[in-house]
Formats: sequence, structure tokens, C-alpha cells
Amino acid sequence: MPKSQAVPWTAYDMATVGKIGILSDIHCPYHDDVALRAAVDHLHEHKIDALLLNGDFADFYSISRHEKNPKYRNFLAEIEQVQQLLRWLRCEFPHIKIVAKAGNHEERWEKWLYQHAPELSQSPIMGLDNWLALKDLDIDLVGEKRIITCGGLPVLHGHEKGNGISSPVNQARGAYMRLHHTVLEGHGHRTSIHSEPDMMGAETVCFSTGCLCDLRPAYAPLNKWNHGAAVVQVAKTGEFNVENFRIASGRVRTS
Repeated sequence: MPKSQAVPWTAYDMATVGKIGILSDIHCPYHDDVALRAAVDHLHEHKIDALLLNGDFADFYSISRHEKNPKYRNFLAEIEQVQQLLRWLRCEFPHIKIVAKAGNHEERWEKWLYQHAPELSQSPIMGLDNWLALKDLDIDLVGEKRIITCGGLPVLHGHEKGNGISSPVNQARGAYMRLHHTVLEGHGHRTSIHSEPDMMGAETVCFSTGCLCDLRPAYAPLNKWNHGAAVVQVAKTGEFNVENFRIASGRVRTS
């Protein structure tokens, strides 16, 4: 019998000194074109050295376990639109490292295979990286809920923590209460920051980034979401600085 532990549960290191752009929760094909364009333009202004798609870059509505509107169920069309998004991002950033983290929405593919085609689920041909042609685009896929490190900053999509604090008033504080460790995450579609020093003055800082998807989806027309993304500056020592920016009315807001 295989072990029940997550293997290998080691961090994926971005191994980048310089600026790393982080885009989370694009939810293609339900993305917001204006917000995504503003975020990408801001990353160009920063002349980023690497790009991290921090989970839920795809929505995979058609294979969700949730109730679905039949007129929107076209998985092959969704795959093609996600491929177009990834090709566009590679054209925007042709010479830098791009890493895509599998969030809870990308994990829908693996779960769908387990339920509907278990005999095929272990075939490399059925892997998400193959379906999205990531190798042709030179994009690394990080799955299995692995942590990604940007220097000394651990990055999660956010679903890895489970649902113990699913909708805190301040998402970053919710991450702190669960992890008691510095971290940057997406998943909650909200820009926030929370910091606390211990009694010796050592500071723990948590960040949550906004999303780049439609802010008024049919399943959640009333919500606390906002558009946003981040740039992480990583020094040779591993020290980091985070610009956790919001986007409102198509414009980047850094304060």
C-alpha cells in the first residue's frame, strides 16, 4: 500500500534573485481582461525576472463537483481558452521563468479523473501539464499542494490550509492564526496584510493577494473580493520585500 503522506512534500524554490511577479486567481475563462492587463503592465514596469501563477489560473467550471449551468459546460473550450491565456502570458514574458501552481480549481482535473476514469488517472498522457501544453511553453507546473519559496518567503495558493478559517475579516490575519508563520497566499480574492512581533521583536508578516477574475460571478454576486497582484523583490540573502498592490477601475493602487 502506498504511504498516505504527501510525497514529495518539499518546497519548490523559485531560485530567483530579483523581482518575481505573482498573479493569483485569474480563473480563466472568467477572468477580468482590464484587471489582468493592468497587472501585467505593472509587472512590465517592474521588469520582473520571474512570474508565478499562484493557483486558480484556470477555473474548470465544467468539471466542478458543484451544481453547474448546462449551457456553460464545455470542458474542451475551457482548455483551449486556458491554453490561449498561457500562450499570451508567455508572449508577454518571453525570456523569464514562469511557474504555475495548481490551486483547488486546477485540482478539479485530477479529482474528475479519479471519479470518472481511474484506470487512466495515472497515465502521464492525462497529466494537466500535458493537456495544457506547458512543456511547449516552458512553464513548470507545481502540484501536490507544495509550498513555493521566493527567497525567504513561503507562498501558498491558500487552499492547502483547509477550511478552518474560510472567510476571516482579514484574510492575512486568518493565515497567521492558522500557520503562525510568514506567508503570502491568494485563494481568498482579497488584498490584505497582517504583522505581529513576538516578545523578542521578531516579526511574522502574512500577505493575501487580490484576484484577477470577474468580481460578480453568478454563484457569489455579493462578496468582499478585489482585484490585485504582487511583486516580490528577493535579495541574494533571501530577504524579501512585497509590493501587494490593488487594482481598481483598471488602475494599479499601491497604497
